[in-house]
Amino acid sequence: MVAVFIFRSGLDQVLLDRGSNRIIIGKRFSKRVLRTIDCQSISDVTIDCGVDSDGDTTYRVQLVLKSGETIPLTKAYVSIKETAEF
Repeated sequence: MVAVFIFRSGLDQVLLDRGSNRIIIGKRFSKRVLRTIDCQSISDVTIDCGVDSDGDTTYRVQLVLKSGETIPLTKAYVSIKETAEF
């Protein structure tokens, strides 16, 4: 497997397996795979916006599949848009 590390957030990690053209979402330390997504099924990558308890805008990255399903790549939102875009 030729994998490119995309990012880690808390206990989760997201890998791009270039050899099999898949995104692998899993647990960082246990190496447990939570979900495998064929890159061909992805129609878009977007920044999802939310609002925290103080009324500030928050952001997180999500995949949009051709089926219409959205898959957030992190559980938490961040308060700086540039951090989500990175």
